Amino acid sequence: MKRIAWHGALVIAFPAALVAACATAPGGDYAKPYALLQTESRRPMPEELPAFIIKIDGREIPTGHIDPVDPGMREVDVALTGPQGSNVLKTYRLQVDAKACTRYYLSMKHSSPTATDWTPFVSGTERIGECEKRFGK
Repeated sequence: MKRIAWHGALVIAFPAALVAACATAPGGDYAKPYALLQTESRRPMPEELPAFIIKIDGREIPTGHIDPVDPGMREVDVALTGPQGSNVLKTYRLQVDAKACTRYYLSMKHSSPTATDWTPFVSGTERIGECEKRFGK
């Protein structure tokens, strides 16, 4: 009797098919025009600090993730850490009218070096070339 080792063939064929499908078909929210919201990391001014995104439209965002969002009005919860060494995390909310194929950088600013009146804002934007090329936006 001849035994067929089909388990081995399946182990090789399935991952290969999965990789091929991922390479040819865009996945998730990148399959349509999108916007990106992210913490400012380029060049904050002395009176500004990065605003760490914790929620977008009520959905928690894992630290460091930059997931695409649909264009339109987005409600973004951001956080500013307390004084160095403290575990205080103060949160703020801002509205961002996200346009297709645009990246938004988020920061916090205050009115003076000694003030504690931090306000979240969009500190910069840039067009996303690969999105524009794909969707013509």
